[in-house]
Amino acid sequence: MRIALLGISHETNTFSVTPATYEEFEKRTIIRGDEIFPRYEGANYTITGYMDAAREFDFELVPLMFAETGPIGTITKDAYDRLSSEMFTMLENQGPWDGVLISNHGAAVSEEFPDMDGEFTRKTREIVGPKVP
Repeated sequence: MRIALLGISHETNTFSVTPATYEEFEKRTIIRGDEIFPRYEGANYTITGYMDAAREFDFELVPLMFAETGPIGTITKDAYDRLSSEMFTMLENQGPWDGVLISNHGAAVSEEFPDMDGEFTRKTREIVGPKVP
C-alpha cells in the first residue's frame, strides 16, 4: 500500500505585518523526498506520527515534500503557488496512490485562499480522485 506524504504547515497571524513569503519558508523548512524522514525521526511532529504508523501498520509512506515556517503573516500568493504547484506535480507524477497523508497546520491563510488548508485538501482530492483516502 502506497501512501503519499506532503504538506504546508503555517499558523497564520493575520495581524502580523511580516508576510509568509517563499523565502520565509526557505529560511525554516522546505524539504523534499528522502530528506523528510531523517529530519522528523523521533521528533514531536505530525509527520513523526505518520512515520510511526507506517512502521506499525506496514504501509509504504512516500515522502513528497513538506514546507513550514513560523507563525507570521499571511502566505503570499507567490509562496502558495510555488509550493503547492511543486507538491501537486509530485502527487500527480508519482502515483497511483492508495492514500494521502497531509501534514498541514490547519490555521493557514493565503492571499488568495482564506482557508488555505481547505483549498490544499480540495486540490489534493481533485488530483487523487474521490475514492482515495
